[in-house]
Amino acid sequence: MNRFYQLLLLRLAAGGAAIALVFSLLPFGRVAPSVAQSEGGAVETEAETTPQAEAEGETRTAQALPSLPSFGDVGQGFWATQFIQQLTQLNIASGFPNNTFMPESALTNAQFAALVTQAFDLRPMRQVQSISNLSESFWAYSAIQQAYSTGFVNLGPGNAFDPNASLTRLDMLVSMARGLGYTTVTSGSSVDQILSVYSDADTIPTEFREIIAALTERGMIINYPTVNTLNLTQVVTRAEACAIVYQALVVQERVERISSRYIVITETIITDSGETVIIGDGDD
Repeated sequence: MNRFYQLLLLRLAAGGAAIALVFSLLPFGRVAPSVAQSEGGAVETEAETTPQAEAEGETRTAQALPSLPSFGDVGQGFWATQFIQQLTQLNIASGFPNNTFMPESALTNAQFAALVTQAFDLRPMRQVQSISNLSESFWAYSAIQQAYSTGFVNLGPGNAFDPNASLTRLDMLVSMARGLGYTTVTSGSSVDQILSVYSDADTIPTEFREIIAALTERGMIINYPTVNTLNLTQVVTRAEACAIVYQALVVQERVERISSRYIVITETIITDSGETVIIGDGDD
């Protein structure tokens, strides 16, 4: 039995607060490999030899069609179900060993680092640094280092990092924009024109207005429950994080678009290839 599960079972047998502690410290990205597989993260393959393959001296590999992962606390009526399922299937996000995802829980700094390093393979823009207040055995240590080197997170004084602090929606959106290089408007529309879709556009700090506009024109903004309200000071949830990261993958043309009424839709959507896609209103 995997040592991870031996320890977990011991804690479950002991009962008490240790259970909550185990779940709260698990990574957002991949957990144990066997957990990722059981939740739809990995697709097992089986070698299949056909008569034609035998004649050609080849062994072909057949893959079963993967089923979408499911979690006990993410129902089909939940607004972010498709985003969560797709990222889990891609091994970018994962749930907890008790088959929950905790979609409404606040996203932590460490979970954000794990999520973006699983999702994006970017070249470092600055040198990797040691994190002064964390042990190298900390579950997200290497993810935090990578997220720092690629520009998704910053370190504090003395290269410290608070892994358990939560992020606001503004924090995550700005971090995503800087890490992916989506900081300028390229559609030809003005920043004010793009931001006019939001009822609370006046709450966007001046220094971040173009960043929010740049993300908007790329279709990366998802506002739940009210699509035209940013709520930038609200803590971002794990579900919202999945939706935003998925939309970034759409911009990179790595995944298919998911139809959702909560995606902020402008007349055109800009992709990484420079394509301008004309899109109508989002649906359920």
